[in-house]
Amino acid sequence: MDSREKMYSRDFVAEAVVPALLSRGNGLIQLEDGQKRFSEFRDQANLELRKNAFTYHNAILKASKDMQVLEKNLLEFKNTLAEEKRALNTIMNVGDGGGNRREKRKSTYFNGSLDTVVGRYKADDEKPSSDNSNIQEIPRWFLEAATDIEDHYEMRRYKDAVDLLVAAKKYYDGLVWKDPEQIRQTELHYRLILDVEQGLIDHLLEALKAAMVCPFGVDAACCRRLIEHLQFLDKTYDACVAFLDNRTRLLQLTTSSMTVDSSVSVFVGRRSQFLFTKLAGTVRDFAEFGFDGIACRSALIGWIRFHVDTFVGMFADEIFAPKNSLAAAAESVTILRKNAGLLADVGVDEVPMVDAALENDSIRFVDHHVGLFVQSSQRIFQDGKVQPILFKSKEIAALYLETIAKAGLGMSAAYMDGLRLNVSEQYLQFGKVALRLIEDIVTVSSPSMARNVKTWMYAIIAPYINALQTASARASDTDVNIAALSGTAEFGVKNLLPRAEESVKEKFIQTNYLFSVQKDALSRVHTSAKVKVTAPTFV
Repeated sequence: MDSREKMYSRDFVAEAVVPALLSRGNGLIQLEDGQKRFSEFRDQANLELRKNAFTYHNAILKASKDMQVLEKNLLEFKNTLAEEKRALNTIMNVGDGGGNRREKRKSTYFNGSLDTVVGRYKADDEKPSSDNSNIQEIPRWFLEAATDIEDHYEMRRYKDAVDLLVAAKKYYDGLVWKDPEQIRQTELHYRLILDVEQGLIDHLLEALKAAMVCPFGVDAACCRRLIEHLQFLDKTYDACVAFLDNRTRLLQLTTSSMTVDSSVSVFVGRRSQFLFTKLAGTVRDFAEFGFDGIACRSALIGWIRFHVDTFVGMFADEIFAPKNSLAAAAESVTILRKNAGLLADVGVDEVPMVDAALENDSIRFVDHHVGLFVQSSQRIFQDGKVQPILFKSKEIAALYLETIAKAGLGMSAAYMDGLRLNVSEQYLQFGKVALRLIEDIVTVSSPSMARNVKTWMYAIIAPYINALQTASARASDTDVNIAALSGTAEFGVKNLLPRAEESVKEKFIQTNYLFSVQKDALSRVHTSAKVKVTAPTFV
């Protein structure tokens, strides 16, 4: 049995083994030796770390020196190009008095420092002019315009850069061409001016974006100045696009942080109010910043419709979810249209756009609910019974008639016979639900859905008419409920169908003859039952 097995055995005695182990060596000496080796490893690791840090620091210093050399080379290259351009101008002016004019030119160094653009203009008496009818040579300001424009916008003197660019273009457009060599040199420098024009435009657009995303709010004054500069350069549309892109990012940042409410109508209301308020504010700022013209206006309308369509497409599935009732969908659509009307205050009507975006989903949703209503009504009327309502007192009868009137079904006192109301309870309840359903359908539907609304209304009323026609065919002259059948049919002609027509009259075309066929059918049932009416027998 080896030492490991002995250690794990039941009869192992530690007191007998430990002295034997200690006798094999000095534990203190071994501990000191281990500490010494650990100290050596630590010192070696620290030395390697310092070497690596020194190497890394040297690499950073070398990269910094290389960058300084590169910047120096770029500066020398720029100065070389400027000297070559001046030499080219000198060659051009030889023979036509250019030498004397060159003597009058001050040194490129002014008071021991590099002459600035402003210093050069003070040194020269020449000013940009568009009067070129007697030009003998190309003016120096035009020859140096490309470099000066670049210097201006790099130092954010945008007005000076724009003014010089506009003056250069005006000079070039008004030139009277004489000497072919002069033409060639002028076009050469003008192409350089056009090259730096794009750089100026890029700087203006970047400055405009920076002014619009200021964390302390939009710098409106700065934005207007930059937009004016871009308008001078015929870049109003580019500024317009930059403005709308900025507003898109702001909308995305703010809407992404909004929390979802339990109620669809509440959430849609909050989101739509926020969206259309921001869109209306964008339209106001759009006009305030001076964006005009067909192109900018078209960009604004397209931008608004994109966001409206995106919003509606995002929430249409929530509004018209199968689990939602038609009343809840009508409430959400009403809130959405109301908030979309905020744009009408700034001259943009997007309610038709909202209706068009909702149309397909709303048609499928209403079709589903009308189908459910028709099936439910058919089950209610399947027994074919048309029975009057009997009351115990006149007070109870009066309260019931008042309930019918509040439900929108009109006055029903004409159908009373003592304490008996000759209108069936089932058909009255049908009329209440049908009118509410029609009102919700009208709310959800847009004016372009008039044909669909007409079809839905016919489908909703059909169970009422079919049930009465079936009951009329089965009724006999001795039926005690024949008066209720006559009264229920008359109630449909004089109360239910006219109220249904009134529900759609405001939003759609005149509907006086919408239910003409249905009214004729109920009138025939009423007439037929009235002929069969006999005096009721009470037990």
